[in-house]
Amino acid sequence: YTDFNFVGIQFSAPTVNATAMTHLHIDIYLPNTLPATGRFRIEVVDSGTGGTGLFTANIPASQTQQWISLDIPFSNFAGLSNRDNLWQVIFVDESGNIPSFYADNIYFYSAGTPPPSTPATAAPTPTHPAAGVISVFSNAYTNIPGTDLNPNWGQATVVTQVPIQGNNTLKYAGLNYQGIQLGSPQNVS
Repeated sequence: YTDFNFVGIQFSAPTVNATAMTHLHIDIYLPNTLPATGRFRIEVVDSGTGGTGLFTANIPASQTQQWISLDIPFSNFAGLSNRDNLWQVIFVDESGNIPSFYADNIYFYSAGTPPPSTPATAAPTPTHPAAGVISVFSNAYTNIPGTDLNPNWGQATVVTQVPIQGNNTLKYAGLNYQGIQLGSPQNVS
């Protein structure tokens, strides 16, 4: 999100019944250095009788330019009395000093269910000389142009690229089967 002052996500058809959930999770990345602590407000809105819940995360300038994981208990959303018809999540720059941000992994979960684990460190950097490599997917080499990392073959698998310590990594979720279609035939003899 750029030129940020406020922005929302709406999921009104259908609304979400999150009564069995205890937390909202979001990963944010602030690419700009902040001159002072940023106040990043998150609002959760119930379209029924639950009202609007407000939570403000105070983000020190030292936490910019890195992923910040927020796991917020619903009990910390002041003003939210019910969550059986959630329909909006709104982000607000309360401090006026957050010009842009990235968001990922926005979900509701139950504290009894741990959030999905992500590797803490990036995959090892390969050491083979680039002249002897035909790369399908790697940050270390030039990949085969036009390669489709998620060809539509009717699979249920969800494919995303996740940065782990600055290294793009393929993440497969809900795996039933998956493939990669090379951008052109390769002679690997």
